[in-house]
Amino acid sequence: MKENKMNSEEREDYILGQVMALSCAVKALLSTHPNPEQAKAIFIAELEATEGRALAVPIQDSFMKGLEKVRGFLE
Repeated sequence: MKENKMNSEEREDYILGQVMALSCAVKALLSTHPNPEQAKAIFIAELEATEGRALAVPIQDSFMKGLEKVRGFLE
């Protein structure tokens, strides 16, 4: 079976679609969690730890903006 190759724009859209689907899943899980505020706090703490590790290595600004965007939908 021949695999279809994506160009850069298609690959970016594909990844964005995956991220949006995962964001919806996280929102759904948090909305049904027995203690959603605690779960959100832990999630945000993990994001902050990831941000801290990312700052220690060369990384694109777009990566950091993506992390901030995810945190924004929780706060």
